[in-house]
Amino acid sequence: MHEYHQNLEYIFWTDLAPAHYSIQSTTWMNENVNYVTKDNNPPNVRQSRPIEDFWVCLSEKVYKGG
Repeated sequence: MHEYHQNLEYIFWTDLAPAHYSIQSTTWMNENVNYVTKDNNPPNVRQSRPIEDFWVCLSEKVYKGG
């Protein structure tokens, strides 16, 4: 990330997996990257999580035909 975005012009947006907001993870993110905090990361808002659409498409292709 730092090689291609030296000015920190990115925001890391995790899903809401508990491990992504553990004390160890948030400490590291606070020191190294801009990220969306858990308080600002609403659950179940598909429009704000395009990766979820990707996973649906991928699983349909992987499990096509049963």
